[in-house]
Amino acid sequence: MPDAFLESVQIERIRDNRDRTRLDLDITRAANIKTALQDGDVITFKSVLDREEGIVSLIGHVQRPGKYSWRPGMRLSTLIPSVDRLLPQVDAGYALIKRERVDDRSIELLSANLALAMAKPGEPADVALLARDEVFVFDAAGDRDGVILPLLKEARSRSAPDRPIREVVIEGSVHHGGRYPLGPNMRVSDLIAAAGGLNDEAYLLDGELTRFEAIAGETREYSRQQVEIGAALRGDDVKNLALKPHDRLVVRRVPGWDVVGDVELLGEVRFPGKYPVVRGEKLSSLLKRAGGLTREAYPRGAIFVRESVRLREQAHFERLVSQLERDLAISVAEAPGIGEKKDAALAEGQTLLRQMRATRATGRMVINFNDVVRDGNEFDVDLEDGDRLFVPKRPHEITVLGEVYHATAHIFNKELRRDEYVKLSGGVTERGNTGAMYVVHADGSVTPPNGWFNSNVDVGPGDTIVVPLKVDRVSSLKVATDVSQIIFQLAVAVAAFNAIGIF
Repeated sequence: MPDAFLESVQIERIRDNRDRTRLDLDITRAANIKTALQDGDVITFKSVLDREEGIVSLIGHVQRPGKYSWRPGMRLSTLIPSVDRLLPQVDAGYALIKRERVDDRSIELLSANLALAMAKPGEPADVALLARDEVFVFDAAGDRDGVILPLLKEARSRSAPDRPIREVVIEGSVHHGGRYPLGPNMRVSDLIAAAGGLNDEAYLLDGELTRFEAIAGETREYSRQQVEIGAALRGDDVKNLALKPHDRLVVRRVPGWDVVGDVELLGEVRFPGKYPVVRGEKLSSLLKRAGGLTREAYPRGAIFVRESVRLREQAHFERLVSQLERDLAISVAEAPGIGEKKDAALAEGQTLLRQMRATRATGRMVINFNDVVRDGNEFDVDLEDGDRLFVPKRPHEITVLGEVYHATAHIFNKELRRDEYVKLSGGVTERGNTGAMYVVHADGSVTPPNGWFNSNVDVGPGDTIVVPLKVDRVSSLKVATDVSQIIFQLAVAVAAFNAIGIF
């Protein structure tokens, strides 16, 4: 039995048929190996412990991970003598050593700089290793939390008021922000190295260190101070502050770093495409960079789309749809005025809800193109990342949508007004609300309802005339306002999508 623990062999024996006794023998001693056995004895050999002694473990982004024999005087450079032992894209600026304390079996986490250890073997950066140390080496691009956080959790389980958890936090413009063990004599530069170094947007002149300290075990106070990151990395002993447990370092980003974005110009622009823009750049400036508009352009129908606006519109639209769904169901079930037409009204309402759920916000912003292109005016647009402008060719049609007998497009005739185009589409159906008709113009603006008998509403190429459904057919007065608002938004969205086409 090669794995038997010979220093503690147990013999269970029944004495005089009355009771049991147990003998513990170290049979590595000659006197004990001669112990006489009795009839009925039960001998138990325990196995040796699984814990391995006299080894160190190498884990992570290395060529040959595994367990290695430890010997007195062994250092980090002994285990990893050159970069040939490391995998490509290794972070040679940081390694983590897990060490088990002999006195209380708690763990200690030490930081090390692999590059310095290999470059200067035997010097202080070349950490001396102890038996059963575990050395973790990291991929420069890989996630570190999967290794570091469990180790911190294990160390935290042994913390106490007189033995605080030794960890610090770094956030901001570094490659791997998060929690890290606080090693002996650790400074700001060491913590930045542990986080994979600064990224290219880091602000070197000024960072912030927040320090938390327990006062007599009763209260916790904090203080803040500025840190010159660049000076700390250059080795300035004054600026490269020593860290304490629970310190939090924030590496700021260069002011204005995120000002660059992309805006896309489409359609009748001389040089369409995506253009980089900076914060504060105006639409008129970008149009000049793109060479202006072509001769075929129809600036009145320009469509300007912004993602942040679309998200707000969609969230608002979905809330209104949900509210309408609830109110419409209650109204149809309870309103006495619907009478025998209840089922038909409910069916119409549900159809309307399905149409609205299928509609998505466009994020269109109404702009007056002629005002925009004039330099230095209040109507010019500050650009955002992701903005899109589509300038169409001059259209030749007027579109009629909604509750008409034949929803279609008609050739534009400057002699015709809104209601005359509606008549060309067969007129308003019995379900249509003649008093609520409105016009969505090519620029996205809306002429609100002003009655069927006031046909003096100008329309132009690319405009859309909308004849909405009568609200009172699908709802009582209780939800009439919500229904009107949602129908209005739905029609505008449909008209905008129809005009945009490619969006």
